[in-house]
This record gives sequence, C-alpha cells and structure tokens, in this order.
Amino acid sequence: MSAYTSSEYEELISKDADENLATKHRAYLTYVLFDDLFNMVDDNSGVKQVQGNPDELQTLTVEKFVIKKTGFVYIYTSNESRENVYFDNLVISHNSGPLLEETHYYPFGLTMAGISSNELKGAGY
Repeated sequence: MSAYTSSEYEELISKDADENLATKHRAYLTYVLFDDLFNMVDDNSGVKQVQGNPDELQTLTVEKFVIKKTGFVYIYTSNESRENVYFDNLVISHNSGPLLEETHYYPFGLTMAGISSNELKGAGY
C-alpha cells in the first residue's frame, strides 16, 4: 500500500501554473483519486487555488471528468497561508452512469451468484 506523500501533494500543486500563483493565498480545494491499490491516479487528481481577493466570495469548481479506474476519491480543503481563508458550503456532486457490475459476497469471500449481475447486454444500454 502506498502513501499519499508531501512530494505527491507538491506535484499536484505545481502541475498547473494557474493553480499555483504566488500572488494569491496558498489555499486549495484538492481532489485526489486513488486506484484499488491506493496509488494516486494523476489524470483524475488536482487542485483549485483560491483566486479571489480578501473578503470576496468565490466559487471553486472542477470541470466534470470521467473516472476510468475503480478506486476512491479524497476531496479536502487546505489553507497554507497566514491569512484566514474560509471554505463554506462545500458541495460535492456525483453523477453516476449505468451500473456495469454488481457483486455480492458471502462472509468468507465466495460470490453470491444468485444476486450478482454483470452489465446489461444487447441494445446499447
């Protein structure tokens, strides 16, 4: 199992120059996708830096993206500046697609074949 290290965090911040401006607060909305083995997936990870002026309401948004690997999304806010930055009304929207597979297991790991199912086959569901 790998760890989410400070060097990986710094890589996320420096990945996009527009999200690492020295003239703005070092306050971020961070989203990190980990695969099933807890390795970071670069394509679905990043940061959004607070761009507004002090005492100004701002909306930080991340464009929609498709997650192509199974895993876990870790979303958090951070403030590394000396000024107070408030993250109010954090909203996370999950738009799910069609269910491709559902697998249920007995307590000792065997598949419950009677109630598990694979993706729909046929007319392009």
